[in-house]
Amino acid sequence: MKTRIAAISSSFLRSGGFPKRCSSRVLLCSLALIQGVAGSASAALISVFAYDADASTTTGSTPSTLAAGAAITDVSTGGNNGAVIGTTVSTVEDDPFGVAGQLSFSFSSGPDNRINTNAIDLLTVANVAASGGYTMSTHVKTGQVTGFGQLFAYAGTDGFRTQNAVFQFITSSNGGPTGGMVVDLNALHGSSLQDNNWHEVTAAFDSLGNGVVSGQVQGQFTFTIDGTSYAPIAGAFDDFGESLNRPIGVGGRSAGGDQFNGLIYNPSVSLGQGQAPSCAATQTLLVGQSWSASRQASTPGCPMEPATTFVSSRPFP
Repeated sequence: MKTRIAAISSSFLRSGGFPKRCSSRVLLCSLALIQGVAGSASAALISVFAYDADASTTTGSTPSTLAAGAAITDVSTGGNNGAVIGTTVSTVEDDPFGVAGQLSFSFSSGPDNRINTNAIDLLTVANVAASGGYTMSTHVKTGQVTGFGQLFAYAGTDGFRTQNAVFQFITSSNGGPTGGMVVDLNALHGSSLQDNNWHEVTAAFDSLGNGVVSGQVQGQFTFTIDGTSYAPIAGAFDDFGESLNRPIGVGGRSAGGDQFNGLIYNPSVSLGQGQAPSCAATQTLLVGQSWSASRQASTPGCPMEPATTFVSSRPFP
């Protein structure tokens, strides 16, 4: 069965994932096929959003400039559209799979340009606990190595960012028992993700069945980089983000600042356990509505790494 799943995943990857302009019928049939093979692999995930540059333009596959207020289309079942904030966000013909006419979102440091979800409080601790976790995933291409650049984060408190020459995933604490965390994904990966090449990064939080205690859900984070999943890291999801009543920001902090410089392709968020690969076998990782072949880099058994608390040089939000 695992071999069959991998074969299906590989066919998607060779064709560049789901085609841009993929019809709902194709998408639903594809998901039904995969669910039929993989059992309940997709049942545990509830889409929050998945943003597609092609679907958000009025020029088809032609690169364009999206002005402030332009609608960003959620192509998932979440229904959480977004909007361009600031001056402009561009789309460019460049994607991780080299498919002609497929677009990515392009952000540049300088003007405070970003995409914000229209809704706020999309990842409350109650929702994360009830769903068993959450997953954030995107493809990214950047050479930004100075200052702060927030790729993609909930309320500015939890998500992916660059800090000088370090590519990070951050969490924040509102005074709960588990402090905020900064994970150096370059160190985890063993080489820089800020090398102007495409990389796929995924953070999957599993609550391990825990409920909300002191404004936090305890659990573990599994990071998958370019198809390789690493041993889980103990951590917590905190109510700090929802206390700020902010949206999810892409290409910069949702409240402004920390402008990202680079390309972002198909950012997505889902509630539920991220279906990270098991430690002992090669299988498939489902993130939102995209599939990626994944393998486990650590030794079988996935020993839990101890929680590591860092003090950032500046407040996250």
